[in-house]
Amino acid sequence: MTKILFVDSVDDSITKRRHRILASDPRLAGYELYYFYPAVLTPEQEAVLAAGMIPDLTLVEEELANRLDNEIQSLEPRFVLLHTGFVFRRFPSVFFRVFAQLKKDYPTCRFGIQPREGLSIDRGAFDQTNEVIKLQQLVFREILDL
Repeated sequence: MTKILFVDSVDDSITKRRHRILASDPRLAGYELYYFYPAVLTPEQEAVLAAGMIPDLTLVEEELANRLDNEIQSLEPRFVLLHTGFVFRRFPSVFFRVFAQLKKDYPTCRFGIQPREGLSIDRGAFDQTNEVIKLQQLVFREILDL
């Protein structure tokens, strides 16, 4: 089975709903799905998010890089797909730098990103092969309708 590691913003109810949609879609039946969250929220931050607001948070680049590196070493996914949620939008340069390093460190892994209007995809950080583009399109546009 081909492994996909999804990098989402946080483990909240909206994210869990997306995960249920992905897990139940027959087009992903040949994949094992795994999830990683760059930001771990405190109960106070969860309450702010549940109220429909963006919580104040920090993202330490070195910590993110180490945690994600450990996850990739442990799982050995074929693909790592980044969801461009609120944590990404708050810290895009951190994600670009971390993914650029991971792409160098794991040449057999393919790194993709959720296509978004106005987002220019850094080819140093994300693969843009036909295989990755098709998977991004399937996951983010066709299945999740984002």
